[in-house]
Amino acid sequence: MLVNYPAGSVKAIGELHLPPGEGPFPTLILLPYYKGIDQVARDYARDIIATNGWAVFIADYYGDGKSTTSDQEAASWYPSLFLDREEMRKRVKGAFDAVEKLPQVNRAQLGAIGFCFGGLAAIELFKQGLPLKGVAAFHALLGYRKDGKEAKKLPIAKNISTSLLIMNGYKDPLVSAEDRLNFEKEMDEAGLDWQYHIYGKAAHAFTNPEADDPSGLYYEPLAASRSFDLMLSFFTEVFEKWE
Repeated sequence: MLVNYPAGSVKAIGELHLPPGEGPFPTLILLPYYKGIDQVARDYARDIIATNGWAVFIADYYGDGKSTTSDQEAASWYPSLFLDREEMRKRVKGAFDAVEKLPQVNRAQLGAIGFCFGGLAAIELFKQGLPLKGVAAFHALLGYRKDGKEAKKLPIAKNISTSLLIMNGYKDPLVSAEDRLNFEKEMDEAGLDWQYHIYGKAAHAFTNPEADDPSGLYYEPLAASRSFDLMLSFFTEVFEKWE
């Protein structure tokens, strides 16, 4: 099911994937890899529905449902949004606002997940203090520098009750030790409920079966399986806490 919604400066087209039944359903907002809404995101939505029966809304952070199969094209799209965190926050909040209005969604059991650049977008959604029960990010970008430019760090909302789960690979070339330590310090100083899991052998994009760059973007099936199970356990916990 396609859902049109405003998101910052763009008109977005998201996809709502529903399990069998009447609903309303616990729902995860899925922020996909930097290529936009693609089959990898749809496969993940399918697996989540098959495993737990939750609905999944795949957000469109580029606008007009834009996606690509080209790494080079995607690499030319995302840096402007990476650097403009204010616009990024508006686009992901647009997805949240759209999901809250859907009759199939249980607004008391709402969460978000993100992958790679989408993981960063999920963290920016988390920092806004919206009524989400949990946010989980897979191999998320954590830094603020891109192509010699620095993104402006935006403030974290006060009194956030949302739980945060980060799952990254030890060999991720896009997340430095400094990035990780700075992120952990930021979360700790804000007094947030957060956890950070690191997977040995895993690099960037370790959940993506299509990733095959040995320099640091490759699929690691054991880490992918473990992180998927951890994500499901995490949301089961936070959803049940608020039933």
